Amino acid sequence: MEEDGFAPDPVVDISLHARDGVTVEVASASVRLRATADTAYIARLSAYATTHE
Repeated sequence: MEEDGFAPDPVVDISLHARDGVTVEVASASVRLRATADTAYIARLSAYATTHE
């Protein structure tokens, strides 16, 4: 199920930067999200590796 680029199990690239607070960037083929705050917490994170032969 997908609606406007959001899915129950999204696959995205996540980037965290610490400059004048914490900036979190989330990007996929259909969604770009950027947020800045004093503090950021990651509640859950899953990852996998894709190999190309």
